[in-house]
Formats: sequence, structure tokens, C-alpha cells
Amino acid sequence: MVYCITVQDNHTVLAGRNGKFEYIGQSGMWGRTLQVDFGETAGEYFNSVWGCEVEVGTRLEVARFILDNNLIDHVIHIAVDGVLVDKEVVL
Repeated sequence: MVYCITVQDNHTVLAGRNGKFEYIGQSGMWGRTLQVDFGETAGEYFNSVWGCEVEVGTRLEVARFILDNNLIDHVIHIAVDGVLVDKEVVL
């Protein structure tokens, strides 16, 4: 099961799997460039142009990886910065 949560304080949450817990949160500076705070005000580092450029560039790299490795028929899930496939890929 997957949960989508929102935390107000500093955008981090203590999460765990298999008895191991750690703090997780936004993805560094990139996450902050697209951050909209509670009350729908832009975050301190909000820069939608730069944030979108980074996100689109990353997604294009993932697409290129899929095509270069002939994985189109083996894709299970595509994330912002990675892909889950059912075929072994030698890097």
C-alpha cells in the first residue's frame, strides 16, 4: 500500500521499512524550487522555470535510458528519476 502524506513543519517525515527507520523528505534544492507552502504561498526558493527544466531534463534522461536499453516492453513503473523494469540491465 502507498500513502501520500503532507507534513507542515519542515517537509520531512520519519518513515520505515523492514524495521529500519529514517527521515525522508523533499529532494534537496530541486524539490524546493517547486515548493508551495501551506496557504498556497511560494516557498523561499520557488523558481518554477528552473524546477520544470530540471524535472523535464531528468524525465528525458529516463526515457533515453529506456530506449537505449531496449526496455520499452519491460517497464513496470516510471518515476521522476528512475524506472522499474522486469529485465536485467548491465550498467
